[in-house]
Amino acid sequence: MHSNAGQVLRQRPAENKAKMPVIKKPFYREQKGWTLGAERLAPFVVGPDPMVHPLVVRYCLEQLQQHGLDTQHILQGLDFSIEDLKRPEFRLSYTKASEAIWRVISTLKDPDLGLIIGKQHHIMSWGLVGLGAMACPTLKEAIAFGLEHQEAAGCLLSLHARQEDRQLSIIASVKFADVSIEHILVDATFAALAQAGRVITGDHFQPRLIELVSRQIANVDRYRDTFQCPVLFGCMENKLVVDLGKRSDKISSANSAVMKMASAALLRERANSSAAVFSRQFVEPAIRDNLQMPPSPADLAAAMGLNERTLRRKLAQEGTTYYSILDLLRRSRALELLLLGRRSTMEVATALGFSDVRSLGRAFKRWTGHPLPIQ
Repeated sequence: MHSNAGQVLRQRPAENKAKMPVIKKPFYREQKGWTLGAERLAPFVVGPDPMVHPLVVRYCLEQLQQHGLDTQHILQGLDFSIEDLKRPEFRLSYTKASEAIWRVISTLKDPDLGLIIGKQHHIMSWGLVGLGAMACPTLKEAIAFGLEHQEAAGCLLSLHARQEDRQLSIIASVKFADVSIEHILVDATFAALAQAGRVITGDHFQPRLIELVSRQIANVDRYRDTFQCPVLFGCMENKLVVDLGKRSDKISSANSAVMKMASAALLRERANSSAAVFSRQFVEPAIRDNLQMPPSPADLAAAMGLNERTLRRKLAQEGTTYYSILDLLRRSRALELLLLGRRSTMEVATALGFSDVRSLGRAFKRWTGHPLPIQ
């Protein structure tokens, strides 16, 4: 294991369009300074504010209610109610979902929140996505099905898979440089995936390894109980690793007819959605996987079987550009690694494809209005 991968389950200290994140005070002077309850960093949405599934927001608000707290003040000014979140067809903008989750985080100040709501997820709470995953013949195909339809399942992160030999890694990336709520979303998403694996293949299922960018802030025993595998902190990416190829990977509830039915219904729902999908489903993953040496617009277009002019036109239709997406992804990774994970500025500059730390510093100043933290 890489020496920078962090410690296994070791207790450590807690940690808008065209509008810069809100940062009222320097948040990086002390290693312990930027953690749960810190200043709000608003998401940076490029192009149309996407409409998202309200599942995570609903679970967060239900946690408030379980603590005997009223949700009315949390939802003030957001133009939706907790009853709206229970309607199957209801969707809300990403920025409103993010703000509601941040308000719950700030109110409860519970570092276990992500793990708690993740364990409350049952695969059937994902609707047709959960049904389709349970109807797949193998765990690998169930994971692929879930990743293809992750937005319909209510995921507020960007998930993609990477396979090496018989190990499959699910990588979670934050959207819209929304680092303020990232640790909660990552914990919740990975906990929900672990729960889903047990439902699909049996109680014996457990991930091989969990890697997290953030320093540990939740309870050690909670991590052990949730994942039942080693958990590393301070890593370069958020990763859930599973072993493939075991007999237990076969799913007893497999049903090809049901899987095809669920897939067809989800594809129709996506086609009828007004949300932009080309940039998020095709362009962002291609750039994100190559941030150290990002492809040129011409190379990216060629890899997609398009010419560069067509690529630019498709992105313009969604209110964005290649360079806006590249800047957003760099911003997200920089804030994540510097503020959550406390990586060195040299490591971050190299990972993001900057020529040197000075170039990263100029970008960080443009993104936040603050000088690059010295680490």
